[in-house]
Amino acid sequence: MKIINKTLNIDLDISKYLYDVTNTDVLLFDIETTGFIADKSTLYLIGCVYNLKGSWTFTQFFADNFKDEVSVLSNFFNLCKDFKYIVHFNGDTFDIPYISKKSIIYNVNSTELKKLKSIDLYKIIKKYKHLFNLENLKQKTLERFVGINRNDKFSGGELIEQYKLYTKNLNKTIEKNLLLHNEEDLYGMLGLLKIIDYTNYISSILNLTTDNITNCYIDNTYLNVTLTVFTPIPLSLIIQHGTWKIMLTSLSTEILIMINIKADTLLHFFSDYQNYYYIVEKDEAIHKSVGKYLEPSKRIQANKNNSYIKKTGCFIETFVTSTDIQIFKKDTLSNNCYIYISKNLISKELILRNLVKILDK
Repeated sequence: MKIINKTLNIDLDISKYLYDVTNTDVLLFDIETTGFIADKSTLYLIGCVYNLKGSWTFTQFFADNFKDEVSVLSNFFNLCKDFKYIVHFNGDTFDIPYISKKSIIYNVNSTELKKLKSIDLYKIIKKYKHLFNLENLKQKTLERFVGINRNDKFSGGELIEQYKLYTKNLNKTIEKNLLLHNEEDLYGMLGLLKIIDYTNYISSILNLTTDNITNCYIDNTYLNVTLTVFTPIPLSLIIQHGTWKIMLTSLSTEILIMINIKADTLLHFFSDYQNYYYIVEKDEAIHKSVGKYLEPSKRIQANKNNSYIKKTGCFIETFVTSTDIQIFKKDTLSNNCYIYISKNLISKELILRNLVKILDK
């Protein structure tokens, strides 16, 4: 087995991205295998990044042959004892179950790994996939999103046959390919902390109050909203959701929202239609407590399709449809919901509730 060590020339404060986690608490890791099933494949490489005496260190435990798996595992588990957290990309699904299974197969003590609290960057980023408009959440896709360009041109799958060939001839070029892929996976993982910074910022938006809304006005066909924040925005991003457009500009302290205004006559339906009469002459429903005074010939029992009142004016789309809001639709089959607005009637609280609904799916 080979152990490769390097000192990394990086200035990284992990607590900026992972709150309450210090540099010396955390071990980042990634594994390379010849397959997905632990008892039918080989673990040939574990790469790690950690902070040692104030410097970030990169270590790889590399199996020169198929018999080195136990040494790779033992050395890695021994390293784990010095940390509190283990950070990875999709490791909860693959890496950790895989090496845990290997430890059982070879009867290698994995207690030190089990003591560590797992932090899966994939799970953190996945929650906000709908905002970043990415085709998938593969690590290389996310790396391109934050501007990381790799020298490594191989996928983990493509390197399986190369490793098998390497065990036969110990070719240095193949060894370089194997080590480089794992190394850049770990460097990429460090780069993905930038996306964690983005997700942390988006999470902070969920805690804004109406005091943060510093401008709110109707301009032609849009309701324009400005939210002023104290912390400069870390990225430029346009989030389009229905007729809402949320614009974040890097280094700005203002979040801009443009909401398309619908000028129309829409319907508010009463869910308890059993308590309403439909008045044909007015094409509206009224509550029975009032309708009982009308002549019976002018009223009929309302049903779910005609138990409504009409309102003409300006509306904006809403994704919050709780019972405390008067919701309007084009017809009973429509999935699009709207709320009435005017220059004197714009609910800042409801704007924030919709913003949270969009961001925190």
